Amino acid sequence: MPRFLPISLVLLSLTPSLALAYGEPDDEGLPSPTERSLHFFTDRLRVDPGYTDSLFSGYLPVPPLAYNHQLGAAARFYANDMAENGCFPADHSSCDGTPFGTRVADFYSALPIGENIASGHPTPEQTVFEGWLYSEGHRDNMLSDAWNEIGTGFPDSDPSLIWVQDFGGGGLSGQPIATSGTHDPLEPSPQDPLDFFLAVHDPEGQPAQVHLIKGGVCHPMEDDRGSGGMSTFLFQDQSGEARCIPYYFKVSRVNQEEVFYPSTGSLIVPVGAGDCPEWEDTRLPADCAPGQGVESDGPPLGGTGQGCGDPSGDPNAAYGAEETAYGSCSQGGTNAPRRLGLLLVVLLPSFLRRRRL
Repeated sequence: MPRFLPISLVLLSLTPSLALAYGEPDDEGLPSPTERSLHFFTDRLRVDPGYTDSLFSGYLPVPPLAYNHQLGAAARFYANDMAENGCFPADHSSCDGTPFGTRVADFYSALPIGENIASGHPTPEQTVFEGWLYSEGHRDNMLSDAWNEIGTGFPDSDPSLIWVQDFGGGGLSGQPIATSGTHDPLEPSPQDPLDFFLAVHDPEGQPAQVHLIKGGVCHPMEDDRGSGGMSTFLFQDQSGEARCIPYYFKVSRVNQEEVFYPSTGSLIVPVGAGDCPEWEDTRLPADCAPGQGVESDGPPLGGTGQGCGDPSGDPNAAYGAEETAYGSCSQGGTNAPRRLGLLLVVLLPSFLRRRRL
């Protein structure tokens, strides 16, 4: 492992830039559909922290995060490391003892950086809204304005329920308008309801229209959460017969520009089928008519959590009835989370009771 660069040198290094194509998986399959979903639900929390629970109404909305493939590679590496070697370190070191900062610096050369880890939840949404949200250190990481990029990790060959968020504040050469999109559930049966989500960060303000193009048919999406150009959108459907469904999103901005997510090709919903590709490089055109949406609603959720920083700590201490565990860590940050009355410099271990309103 290369040595971790000192802060003064890292701050002078080149910062990651946004690729011309956005939303497609890279040659390593980053992000996977599961990792893409974890990214979206993080964005959904950020645009309206108090929506799920008024307990968090003191947190100000923060922009959705751009996906960074280097952070994604770091997060995937750590998820595989923990799954394959059976560790869950309280100090966020690798299973071989490599420190958190050194590990992430092998992939991502900027500061500040932060990380959340969790074990035990079966879905990305539950990990965000039932786990990390109700643990102070993890919540502050997810809602910090120090970050503008994210990489998410889930084991690619092991069924272990290990989840990783790696955050970065290295800056972008461009801001994606559509930051993340997903379908939920990720592997629906033909009888399941099926939701499609898109997160948008548009400095021009709220988009004029947002559409889902599914199987060549255009569907107007409803307002979900957020406002003022930091929003999520929703289309609710039924899965229907078993098949592989291609889809993509189109954002019509107020300046008349059209933005697509992914920027090329189509994502795939595997309805009752295990042999569907995750992405294909073609897409069916569609003529989208204007549509209007209404704000959706959802049940409040809860969780518990564990922080990081004490290498002697017992990572199993946070395991409960659902056998879930968490850890959070940050390094090199200079900006505090945008919460009223809060100044966070170092994330310390924190345990909060699960709360439902």
